[in-house]
Amino acid sequence: MKLMINRFTGVEYDVLETGDNDYVYVENNSNGTCQIGCCDYVHHMIYIHKELSLVQKIKTLKHELTHAIIEEYALSNDEGKLSEEKVCDFMSIYGSEIESLTEHYFKYREQTEGK
Repeated sequence: MKLMINRFTGVEYDVLETGDNDYVYVENNSNGTCQIGCCDYVHHMIYIHKELSLVQKIKTLKHELTHAIIEEYALSNDEGKLSEEKVCDFMSIYGSEIESLTEHYFKYREQTEGK
């Protein structure tokens, strides 16, 4: 499913739930973390591990949408990090949009799976 990330430029990202280890995996990395989602800026794709619980999928999609929006609107600074003030500004501007995109995705998913 495509989600409109940047209404000014028309950039859309496809969301794909996959278990393909090229994109997402649940095994622990050497540092003890795991990757359950991925945002591909080049191909405008968001990948989410298909075997997550619904709650984990929602959290992961919100996380990856945040990456996509930060990238599309060029909101990061030179080090690629956001200051606390920028994070607060970001959430005040884009928080409801991320919530809306997430709700839209899961409503669509629910409707298509029910058919």
